[in-house]
Amino acid sequence: MKAPVFKILGCILMLAVTGPAMAQEAYVWDRQLPIPGDDPVWAQVRALWDNRWEDDKVIDELIGVIHGLEQKQEGRLEPCLWLGKVYYLKGLQDKGRRGESFKRAEAYAVKAHQTDAHNLSAFYILLDALSNRQDSQYVTDTYGDWIQAVAPLPTGELLPDMPQSRAWDEAIALWQARSDIDQLAKAAQLFEQMADADPENFWARIWACYACYNWAEYYTFQDAHEEQGVPLYARAVRHAEKALALNPHSVPAHYWRQLSLARKIQTANILTQAAHLKTIMDDLLFCIRENATYDSCGPVYILATMAIEGGWVCRKGMEMAGYTVEMLLSMLTVAERLYPGQTYIPYIHAVLLNKRGRAEEALPVLERLITTGPPAADDPRKVEKTEHYENGRCLHQEISEKLAAE
Repeated sequence: MKAPVFKILGCILMLAVTGPAMAQEAYVWDRQLPIPGDDPVWAQVRALWDNRWEDDKVIDELIGVIHGLEQKQEGRLEPCLWLGKVYYLKGLQDKGRRGESFKRAEAYAVKAHQTDAHNLSAFYILLDALSNRQDSQYVTDTYGDWIQAVAPLPTGELLPDMPQSRAWDEAIALWQARSDIDQLAKAAQLFEQMADADPENFWARIWACYACYNWAEYYTFQDAHEEQGVPLYARAVRHAEKALALNPHSVPAHYWRQLSLARKIQTANILTQAAHLKTIMDDLLFCIRENATYDSCGPVYILATMAIEGGWVCRKGMEMAGYTVEMLLSMLTVAERLYPGQTYIPYIHAVLLNKRGRAEEALPVLERLITTGPPAADDPRKVEKTEHYENGRCLHQEISEKLAAE
């Protein structure tokens, strides 16, 4: 794998460029919990939740209020979901009691599941709580049946549809034909025009960022990164930053800024890279905290890649945020089962295992990747999948030969 740190994105260069075609009406990456309207106390929950970014004490207030609802509404699903969510956030806020809070979040996810076995919100909360677990075997033994029941998780376009309009209809039609670079370029330009025409439109700005990122990636693939890719990545970063000014707590905005910024500086000198590392790590950890399943667990496998190649600065940042390599390995084990179509997950999982001196465990992970075979000629993610397939085969051969020689 490549170094320095930001060349890691050469390994994940296509992970986000070709999200699956829009096949679902709802925005599949939405993780908002339901707020019932049958008790005025839930309005208090909503008000506190909306203020959680401004006041550190809000999480403790929420815990108290929702416990009251739990007593009043015994057997209801919603208090369990909300208590699971807020105890997870409490664990992130108070690292001294993180393990205790995460276990409570895990217990409430289980309780919600017992109330409604088909509720995906309960499972997403379970995943949050399990992110503190370092024992993959515990996760598999305890929750293997539940994981199997929900896998594969639904996927879809990485941004939601904008309201129908002539401009949107034209732009999205071009976007859906983006395997043709001319169509992609026209789509990106239209999204930029929409964003510039309506500066307060958050989603127009994010779509402009997302499209420019894809457009830039094309030139990176064509060995025109510096001349044509970098200026487009810079445009994507500007759109993301304008989106964050409108909504500083958006997962897509943070996610696409860190990818675009990392791409923009991947061939820059080490001082430039170091100057931007905190922004990228902060964005990535924000996404891990808020929605680790976005882009088929994209924040998890990108963080895993950075843990391998990012040097001590990345590892220190992870440590300060409370994440260890063993936690990442546990999350990757689950992610493989939940998003089998994302071929980078088993590859980076195997690389991380190998780096940790667990080569024998890496082999079956690679074998699962290899048995999927190379992608079809008309696969929209052909370049990405081919790279992962070939890299997986090479790593499998390297590990096999090393083990045979020992």
